[in-house]
Amino acid sequence: MEELEPLVFPYAFEVTEKGQKKEASKEVEIAFLFLRIWYEWLGIDGERPLIEKFKEKIGKKHSKTVKNLSVTKIFYPLWAKPWKDETCLIIEGLGIFHSIIDYDELPDVDSFLNDIKEVNSAEDYLASLRKHQVTFACFRGSRSFAVSGLVPHESFVYDLQPCMAHFRREEIAKAVSLPPRVSWEQVEEIFNIFTRMYADASEGIKKLTSAKDLLVHQTYHWSLRQIERIKEIESEFLPSIEKESKTVETKLAKLYDKYQSQVTEVEKTLISTLDMMEKDSYKLEGEIRELKQKREEYSRILSELKPQKERLERELKKTLSQQDVLSTQLHTLTMRLSDLKMEYSKLQGLVETHKGGKREEEIRKPLKKIEQEMGELNQKILEIRQETRKKEETRQKVQSSISEIERRIYDLKEKIVELEELEKEKRAHLASLPREMEDTRIRAEEEHQKIEKHYRSQVKDLQAKVPFLKAEMRKKIRVEQKTIYEMKKRTEEIRKQIDCLIESQTAFIDSLQKYVITTKGMKVAETTVLQIPFYHVCYETSEGISEKIYPPMIGETVKEALGRKRIVLKPANVGFEKILGAKLLEALKCDGTLSFEVRESSSVVDLVKDSETLRVLYEGLDRLSSARLISNSQAQQVKMAFTPYLSQGLRPDYFFQL
Repeated sequence: MEELEPLVFPYAFEVTEKGQKKEASKEVEIAFLFLRIWYEWLGIDGERPLIEKFKEKIGKKHSKTVKNLSVTKIFYPLWAKPWKDETCLIIEGLGIFHSIIDYDELPDVDSFLNDIKEVNSAEDYLASLRKHQVTFACFRGSRSFAVSGLVPHESFVYDLQPCMAHFRREEIAKAVSLPPRVSWEQVEEIFNIFTRMYADASEGIKKLTSAKDLLVHQTYHWSLRQIERIKEIESEFLPSIEKESKTVETKLAKLYDKYQSQVTEVEKTLISTLDMMEKDSYKLEGEIRELKQKREEYSRILSELKPQKERLERELKKTLSQQDVLSTQLHTLTMRLSDLKMEYSKLQGLVETHKGGKREEEIRKPLKKIEQEMGELNQKILEIRQETRKKEETRQKVQSSISEIERRIYDLKEKIVELEELEKEKRAHLASLPREMEDTRIRAEEEHQKIEKHYRSQVKDLQAKVPFLKAEMRKKIRVEQKTIYEMKKRTEEIRKQIDCLIESQTAFIDSLQKYVITTKGMKVAETTVLQIPFYHVCYETSEGISEKIYPPMIGETVKEALGRKRIVLKPANVGFEKILGAKLLEALKCDGTLSFEVRESSSVVDLVKDSETLRVLYEGLDRLSSARLISNSQAQQVKMAFTPYLSQGLRPDYFFQL
């Protein structure tokens, strides 16, 4: 593989008071670094105004003496492996980070698909749903991959992303470039594992989505089949029910005619007998005549009531006809309103589809017309319903009047019967006829009851046939409806389980994104090393040897009161400081091999031993002082603090001029 120059991240940036960010020069970079070191030696943080910091230091003594100062620039390697869509997988090059990735294995989706496909009836399909009720309740298992080189911090790649625009290819000089311990072959292996897990998870989501779609489709298909089966049951039973209903009605009519004929015959016989007895009784003629007059009076009233009843029945029929007309109009308007609602819903969908587009206004015009027509229809429907209620009230009043007349007719008939019975009683008092009259009446009554009992028994038998057929039809329909309900219920449960698995797989794919960074605008066509600069500072005091890692930093210009400006030093990237820097410092303390490599390399590229460092520092401090970002006294104090360590390479006349 051809070696490429690494992509190097600048160490220092300057941010003006207007927020403009630019890469700092070498002189300013060195000035920032030694300013930061100086702040820490004084025990102050470097982010508050110096006047506040020195007020805190009044009365405190600083007798700490620093010796054996060593300052080395170290480049921390990261691998950038091109992935897809202008993204790269970021792999830490020293192998001091370790990640454990848990990958869930899908349930047996293929078995589920085969089972719900290869069914020939709704019952078989329901049995398949019952079989797979818990198939998608959880994953089949889980595998864990321990990967060295992936940084297990979600914020690392997020913090690194804004920095990608500042990387540039250049050769590293006067610095320790730590060689990657994670080899190119290991990067390829990590990349293959990562890609395979991503592809498996994506394929798993596709399979689960396909299974869910097929499940919903199959349930819809078999539900329609069950609905067709219900219609077949209705088609099978309804003609029989209708035919049986007509047959029963015909038989009931004939049975009633027969019953009336028998009753009339009995009544005729009774009346004939009574008439014969009346002829034999002259003594009661006056009383019988009086009774007849009363009976005629009742009959007259009865004959007057019948036309009233007929008139009311005609009025009732007319009201019912008007109600039918109103019902038809209401049905027509309701169907039209339903059609308009469907058209309104479609146009609403088109509005959402073309929202913000040129056709949106064109679509909204018919929408307004439909809304107006729907309002008019709703008003007409309301008026018809009000009219229907009025007709119903009229019908009830007419029906009540008819019932009242029928009651009066019934009462009159009862009174007539009572007169007849009174007449019979009068006749019963006849000397020679009381027993015969009583026997005749008893025999007529018994015959009438016998006829009525037989009639009611036959009516009951006939009326029971139609309800029996309807009950059988409802029973079979309930069985089919229960199947539909259970299919939909179990489908919904399985669908929710599949959605949970898809959500979990999606979350897993999202979790892989924390290792991937966007490289849009950068040409990273091959596996490339990203170099992150740090300064390793080591010095000895009376308290012992101290080591410190300084990540890339930003010098931000802050405007204070009275037009004063000052420089605030802070890390250029939180991830470089909190993650890479902290881990590197820990590794230098714990890893003897890495510590030895750094010490050996530092002896060659130590800034303290470089004759140019003091001059570069002075120029950087003078530039910051000229820009009024630090005071002249502060610049002189930093010079005085570090000159004893850096002056060994200066020319005597140059130092004297300073």
